[in-house]
Amino acid sequence: MQNELLEKAYEISLKSLRECYSDHGIIAGKRKFDDYWARDALFAVLGSLAVNDQSIVRSTLNLFLNHQNTKGQLPRRIDRTYVGLKYAGIKIKRKSLSPRYTNSLFLAKSLDQNSLFVIAVLSYIKKTRDYEYLDRNFSKIKAAMDWNFLHYKNGLIYEGLFANWEDTVIKRGHILYTNVLNYGALMAFVDLCKLVNYNYSEYKEKAESLKELINERFWNGKYYKSWISKKEDIFCSAGNILAILYNIADEKKAVLIQKYIKSNLNGVSLPSSYPRHNLWRYPLPQHIKRTVDYHGGFSWLWLGCLNSIALLKMGMKKDAENSLNKIAEVIAKHETVYEVYSGDKAVNNLLFKSEAPFTWSAGLFVFAYNKLKEAS
Repeated sequence: MQNELLEKAYEISLKSLRECYSDHGIIAGKRKFDDYWARDALFAVLGSLAVNDQSIVRSTLNLFLNHQNTKGQLPRRIDRTYVGLKYAGIKIKRKSLSPRYTNSLFLAKSLDQNSLFVIAVLSYIKKTRDYEYLDRNFSKIKAAMDWNFLHYKNGLIYEGLFANWEDTVIKRGHILYTNVLNYGALMAFVDLCKLVNYNYSEYKEKAESLKELINERFWNGKYYKSWISKKEDIFCSAGNILAILYNIADEKKAVLIQKYIKSNLNGVSLPSSYPRHNLWRYPLPQHIKRTVDYHGGFSWLWLGCLNSIALLKMGMKKDAENSLNKIAEVIAKHETVYEVYSGDKAVNNLLFKSEAPFTWSAGLFVFAYNKLKEAS
């Protein structure tokens, strides 16, 4: 698998990831995203664990646990700065950290961070065997898992507007990405329960029921649709790839998903959705900033990295290597890891500049590189 280009991209990605290690954990970026974003950090920790940066992972987990509210919800973001001022070009550091539990418009609670946290904890425990940490924090981890159940409707998580990572798209209801992550968290929690001899039967049953419902209600014969809607049938890259990784998709479905990706997307850095959502689903600010493609047309390296791992899991090692090599070309070309791309160019216009370094993609490239290296 090793080649000069891939090694260079790996070094750039690892440097980018470690540049975002901060006092209390992993920040999402160095410019506009220099706060603690749960989804960015909790995906990125996979890269940190791959290179044995265990202390920063533990600090990140502790940071979010320390700001867990009484109902068990973890924050979507923990601010180091006054974020509103930062987007106006004024960066002022806060005297103390400030957690945020709702989306940017305060319309709904964010619904993916608790699942990502439980999954990240299992990854940390598997890597470190830090069973003392699990014993000491198990009640809080359980509370984080149980919080998801407060948002069930007809057996699936039901979310409000802008409540998941595609937070520039106007949609609500039963969303694929959130429910797939919830399944991943349930299965991770079952494994954690086994380590502390806690009765996991309820969580196992909920996971089995959820898997059945996802396959029954989201699968359209070619892929899992982004959300349950009678009018729109959108492909969700994250939800479909994670469905392969978490064994929601059987072998036949996984092959069909990859066939769709190969036929309709470039298979390297992927858009969040395909085809792009209807223009009316993007709020006015996205039109003004010319970023209606942020969740739709622009491409994300972290999605391509996850798909490389999915291909490897499916036994398609050569395809996985080709995919990661093409991602490496983009990283090496720019000598950093950007947030979003248009083609192979970082998005950069008058009102929007792609974040760099971008921890989420850097961490997952480091993770994917090491996964493929282990398989070589």
